[in-house]
Amino acid sequence: MKVVIKKIPEDKIEYAALHVHELTPQAEQISSYIENEEYNAVIVPCTADGKIYRIPSESIYIIESVDNVQYVHTREKIFESAKKLYELEKLLPVKFVRVSKSVILHLNKVSVYSPLANGLMKAELDNGESVYISRKYLKDLRALIREGLR
Repeated sequence: MKVVIKKIPEDKIEYAALHVHELTPQAEQISSYIENEEYNAVIVPCTADGKIYRIPSESIYIIESVDNVQYVHTREKIFESAKKLYELEKLLPVKFVRVSKSVILHLNKVSVYSPLANGLMKAELDNGESVYISRKYLKDLRALIREGLR
């Protein structure tokens, strides 16, 4: 299959177009790979119960910082990371965004966004947890949600 890459201005949304004769499982797999940004998957080294774990970014729901300790939440378990929150923010794919001074959120794990009366927003995650989005980060997050970029 031939690949064509076109450079576009920074103000345009990046996209990929597949031109295929028929929709095969391989074409669907390529599409899923691009849409889910699997090429950006990152492994985050964490610890729990005295053991070292390699956590794929796709398994992470949120990362929160409490008393200078970073807690990595997955569906079933909470791990600790030795990296600082700002380091994790730089390391993780674009679908992870800062939503408060102490929390990074995986946007693909959010099932419902609920605006609150005090100007904050609540994000309910697929694993039953909830995260509050502070006013400082809310404007940018709303724009991302509306544009459907993440």
